Amino acid sequence: NSYSRLEDHYNIEGPKKFAGQGSTMYRQLNVAGKTFPSFEQLGQKWKKGAEYLAVFPNVLLGVHLDHIFAIILEPISTDLTIEHIEIYYSSQKSLRRPYSLLRRRNKEQWEIVFLEDIPVVEGMQKGRLGKNFDGGKFSPVMDGPTHLFHDWVAGCFRPTKDKN
Repeated sequence: NSYSRLEDHYNIEGPKKFAGQGSTMYRQLNVAGKTFPSFEQLGQKWKKGAEYLAVFPNVLLGVHLDHIFAIILEPISTDLTIEHIEIYYSSQKSLRRPYSLLRRRNKEQWEIVFLEDIPVVEGMQKGRLGKNFDGGKFSPVMDGPTHLFHDWVAGCFRPTKDKN
């Protein structure tokens, strides 16, 4: 909540394709008065907006005023997933030496955020294995994107009609 409050978010829903969350409180990283160049011709919403999407089944995207990250989730086994993460900037200028400290801080900041999520996800998975887990409850306000992912997974197991 110190960085991104619950009320500063909205759901993004693309049934059978993607789901996620948007934020109206993105704060562009500023190191010693220096920021990354922004993508050109963005609307006003992107000055403080960001969007985070899960493209089913295993791609995560973060879209910001000045950079985008992409994460590919590679499931290795039932208890191991490898995350392949790339950060892309709005301009070749951002890759030059004067931006090296800013790039490093941006990477470090995202590492903190991503690492914070791991125990939460692992704890949720452990809880789902408990003998008293009843399947959980969806909140219509909070879990629309999660419900869409579950619907997508269920659709992958539905029998298809034989065309012959």
